[in-house]
Amino acid sequence: DGGETFTAILADNSSARALVELLKNGDITIDMEDYANMEKVGPLGKKLPRNDAPITASCGDLILYQGKYFVIYYARNSWSLTRLGRIEGASSEQIKSALGEGGVRGFPLAINPIKSHEIEKIQYNRSSFCRAIYINLKHSKYHGRRKNYTDGRPRAVG
Repeated sequence: DGGETFTAILADNSSARALVELLKNGDITIDMEDYANMEKVGPLGKKLPRNDAPITASCGDLILYQGKYFVIYYARNSWSLTRLGRIEGASSEQIKSALGEGGVRGFPLAINPIKSHEIEKIQYNRSSFCRAIYINLKHSKYHGRRKNYTDGRPRAVG
């Protein structure tokens, strides 16, 4: 199945700009795991600059963890994290339903510049950097042995 596509507005920081640069090379696919019943997390495959700050993430927040993990929150969590952006125009229920339970396999990201006539509909930091990305959440689940990480965050496998 094709999954569900959401639009995310990116933060104005060097981490989000590095993600945009990475996406200029093409879509990225991330296999994500559930962590602590609050987020989906998976390795980006490349390290991005960190802009960690104490924040409270909530449903729809896109986070960079340790400079190399892409995270989508579906529950609240307070920690020192790097905000990449936020899914816009979707309810918590829609996001949670699309994320499903367990891992999310095949998670493509594609850059989508915001058109000038759409900017007025979106509240954002009024700076020169304002981009959006599409996020497609595929509903297929992991097959085989489930990876459970009890000693911390998932790490890249393989």
